[in-house]
Amino acid sequence: MPATSLSRLGIDVRVGIGTSITVAATASEQIEAPGGVLAIDPDQTTAWPATLPVEALHGIRRTQRRPARCHPARHCPAPPRWPGRW
Repeated sequence: MPATSLSRLGIDVRVGIGTSITVAATASEQIEAPGGVLAIDPDQTTAWPATLPVEALHGIRRTQRRPARCHPARHCPAPPRWPGRW
């Protein structure tokens, strides 16, 4: 379905593009209505998540958020660089 048809129907589509599913999903969650595309460059894969609050990182469950909010470092640390994973 073309994007123009989606917008005429009022469907909110948010697309995140990244080097991993976590980065892409987190990017898509950062897009405000009425939707759009956010692509994270491969060289920003470790720096970009570090600018976000812990709660914004895709995959962090509610039970994991409370201890993270109480911690002095309230932003996501840069994920480790594992060969072939990031």
